[in-house]
Amino acid sequence: MLDVAPGFAQEAEAIMIRKAVERGRFKDARTLAERARMRSIHYRQFIEDRLFQVRRSAGRVVWSEEVLPELDEARTHLSERRKHEVAIIESIREHIAHARDDTRAHLVDLKNTIDECRQRHAALFERVMNASEEFRRIQVNAFRARYTQNVPDLEDRILVPLLASPKMNFLYGEEARKHGAHTIGIRPEHIRISTNDGEWKGTVGVSEHLGADTFFHVRCEELGGTLTVRADGDNPLQYGDSVLLAPELAKLHRFDADGLRIS
Repeated sequence: MLDVAPGFAQEAEAIMIRKAVERGRFKDARTLAERARMRSIHYRQFIEDRLFQVRRSAGRVVWSEEVLPELDEARTHLSERRKHEVAIIESIREHIAHARDDTRAHLVDLKNTIDECRQRHAALFERVMNASEEFRRIQVNAFRARYTQNVPDLEDRILVPLLASPKMNFLYGEEARKHGAHTIGIRPEHIRISTNDGEWKGTVGVSEHLGADTFFHVRCEELGGTLTVRADGDNPLQYGDSVLLAPELAKLHRFDADGLRIS
């Protein structure tokens, strides 16, 4: 059911970027890196779409035969991508140390682009690693008894809309501990983005314009990753802009070390 064919193009681009850097063709490397960035976003959505299809048909899927082999292939692919990206970043750092001033800024921008891909693939790798346990929980719910009593079905009213919502941003470490949790989650629509108000500093990366909405992928060095933020479709922010993010604290989700929600 999962098809990781789009990953082959990523493998080819990683090799081309590394060769371009080694030969000093930094402009070509930058063009390839931008293409790789978009492909990493598409690959993430590709995997998310397939996992969503699995969730919808949990009661009819034979996990070990139909899904697990493809997930194993996706894990191998993502692991290889991260190794290539780390190697490329190290190569770029070596060139930065000896670069002229007019070249150094381009190399730093190139490194940040590859690092964004690396972080996205790391998060997706964790997502794939946890897919089996998520499927087990959903399959248990799919086969649970339904009682005919006049009580609202909270699974249909809460769980199904939750699964259909945009992917949640997860934060760990010090930021999560500030809120008494091992992990905190915040959805893209619950983060306000601006240039003058907010507690999380970031830099606009890729933006996805989808009609009435624009999704910004914001690199937040202090938080150790990239957050997805939903804004109005006519938001004028552009790639490279420095921004501030203000999360709606009332909409923050807190989880313990076992992944269970903290009330």
